[in-house]
Amino acid sequence: MTFVVAFAVADLSYDLIRGGWLLATVQIAGVTGRLAWGFIADRSRSAGALLSSIGLVESVPSDANPRTGRITALSVVAALRGLVSPLRVGT
Repeated sequence: MTFVVAFAVADLSYDLIRGGWLLATVQIAGVTGRLAWGFIADRSRSAGALLSSIGLVESVPSDANPRTGRITALSVVAALRGLVSPLRVGT
């Protein structure tokens, strides 16, 4: 993650302070995501299934990838929703 400041300064033309704020934002988002997924994993019936679902979701194609389009990304997300929906969170 330490490359974020260098990337922001060199490629995005940010000053060092704005690049530092970007790094702080990335770190806060990471901590928040880890806490949220931990909370969900503690309340799901199968932590292994949840971990597998997270891995699949993170490998979904996106608009940022020039090799895939929006329809492909939405199709994969729709398919994964069918796999993940049986997980019972909070019971």
